[in-house]
Amino acid sequence: MRHAFKEAGVDPSSLNEIARLLECFYSEIPKKTNTLFERIGGTNAFEKTCKKLYEELIMKEDKISEFFKNVDMKALGIKMV
Repeated sequence: MRHAFKEAGVDPSSLNEIARLLECFYSEIPKKTNTLFERIGGTNAFEKTCKKLYEELIMKEDKISEFFKNVDMKALGIKMV
């Protein structure tokens, strides 16, 4: 960008000032966050999904619920998220 201004005949001291102004404007532009984690609902959705997984599926399944009978489910949920 600096090169384009220089080619347009803008003096070097003005280039520095323009660069500082552009940096200020750039920092004010909201950053888009488009991660998969955020698109599926973020932490809240993941916590609900983990809770449902353990409470409604794992703990009701006779073959595997035995492995979780002495597990602190809240602590496990925190680790999952």
